[in-house]
Amino acid sequence: MRYLTPILGAAGINLVTSFLISQMFEAPLATKEIQGFFEAPYGFEQYLTLFILVIMLPILEEWIFRSVLWKFLNKYMSLDRTFIAVSMLFALCHVQLPVVLGLLPLSFFLGYLRKTQGSIEGSTLAHITHNLVGVLVTLL
Repeated sequence: MRYLTPILGAAGINLVTSFLISQMFEAPLATKEIQGFFEAPYGFEQYLTLFILVIMLPILEEWIFRSVLWKFLNKYMSLDRTFIAVSMLFALCHVQLPVVLGLLPLSFFLGYLRKTQGSIEGSTLAHITHNLVGVLVTLL
């Protein structure tokens, strides 16, 4: 159950938000560029990019936002305010409106996991799952 909630929660959030955002907005330019990049025969660059998108970025972002920034902000504000601030900052750092709106539910879910579990293990697993599902949905 410890890993089931992050995995199923992130996958479900990704599928629902991806569908809703796709109904409201045209696909962001970055999504189109990624699709084009992966139309070519797969080589080292494509596999490296997949590894970075699915594994490295989630680990790095969770460490920055829900470890370093979380601990820093929690020195100056309550746990609940830290949860809200970090969740909002994470989504806003993704800049494009459709991406920000699509990431808000995930961001709050990741913050919830961090807040309730006391570590970034669950949020990192959820973030990896979210990115994996996103890549699969984009490429398939």
